[in-house]
Amino acid sequence: MANLIDERQLPAMLMVWPIERLPSVPQAALPEGYIGQTCLEPDRQAVLTLVAAEWPGEGEESQHVFDNDLPGGIFLVIHGETGEPVATAIAKHKGGGRGDFPLVGMIFYVVVHPRHRGKGLGRAVTAFALVRLIEAGYRHIFLRVDGWRLPAIRCYLRLGFAPLLIEDDLLPRWRRICDQIGWPRKEAEWPRSLAWTPPGASGEERALKKGMAIFRKFRHFLLGRPVAGSHLLCDMLWLDIDCQAGDDSTGYVIYFDPLWQIWGSGGVLLGSDCYRTPGAREAGACARVNALLGQLIGKPVTRLEVKPRSNALAVEVGGKFLAQTFVQDPAHRDSWYIDDCGRRVKLYGSPRGLEVVRRHRGEERPTSRDRRPKRDRHALNEDGMVLCNPRDKEAAHRAEMEGIATEDRAAVTCRKCLSLLYERDKARQEGR
Repeated sequence: MANLIDERQLPAMLMVWPIERLPSVPQAALPEGYIGQTCLEPDRQAVLTLVAAEWPGEGEESQHVFDNDLPGGIFLVIHGETGEPVATAIAKHKGGGRGDFPLVGMIFYVVVHPRHRGKGLGRAVTAFALVRLIEAGYRHIFLRVDGWRLPAIRCYLRLGFAPLLIEDDLLPRWRRICDQIGWPRKEAEWPRSLAWTPPGASGEERALKKGMAIFRKFRHFLLGRPVAGSHLLCDMLWLDIDCQAGDDSTGYVIYFDPLWQIWGSGGVLLGSDCYRTPGAREAGACARVNALLGQLIGKPVTRLEVKPRSNALAVEVGGKFLAQTFVQDPAHRDSWYIDDCGRRVKLYGSPRGLEVVRRHRGEERPTSRDRRPKRDRHALNEDGMVLCNPRDKEAAHRAEMEGIATEDRAAVTCRKCLSLLYERDKARQEGR
């Protein structure tokens, strides 16, 4: 009971559909006697009734319930015998705040009538909403759940959702919940961020530190410099920083793709989906694009931040506008880059970490490549010591740790070791 009371006092948690499962979608067969359908305009009152019964007060704000729902994204299950609506779920486009989740799809208001629970209806409507979001092209799909709703959590886990550990205090909560419902803990598979991968799957700490060092240098040069121009091509956005007119080799370029948003004090002003809005909304979006991008010209960069684990880049302009992006798909090369107009360095943000590309005489060379001179491989003697330096125990240890010692004669490249091996073999032959 203590755990139940504690969870009722704690905020809801997020669960995410793992991106590696996107090629396949769950099957959601309704039990016999129930009919599933896409909610039409006359059926919306039935959805509001179900929502209000589960969350009193929510159903009274109909605009809030149906805000940002996808076309064909409201699902309703009807009891065939009585014709009574008994379950619903809504697939929504969720434009996030200045936090971690801009431009994602979310599943809201999963409700099953109390008399019809335990029959798999919750799983069915959740799966229907999930399939709709996947069909719409969303790569990051979330739902929110209270920690005390154990049957719902068990349903989502069985369906394939995973806990999203965006805060340190969520891990002990999920451990406790998994113990309560008898669900095996797979903590290594629980994402920590949008582009999180299990330890050892991608990225090295050294490469990350190097990328952050280059990023800090860019930030030092960019802060306080004005936006000289902006360009928009479909869903790709460029900001020219401190570029001189008629000279393409000066200043810096910040590039956003594939998903980004520009925020003002009142919320989202413009997003990369502006050209994917149909009908009259598209014409209005085009007008807002030109007006908004014009307001950025001449204003200085006041903040530049990156989240190295999720690679979310945030650029604040004039203390008033915030442009940000995030990784959409781990298969993509990058989601943003900062370039010093082809002079020396380009910094990418990708799911594998911050990637630095240096240029030398027009040629791009990734800094992640090991530029150290190729080291010789040494032979070991009968005592396990380096043949060319048998008295130095530390040399043997270093050679072993760095992988430059071998017992394979053919793999030895050290000239001194090769000479000693030749003399040793010659002495053995003469002794025979």
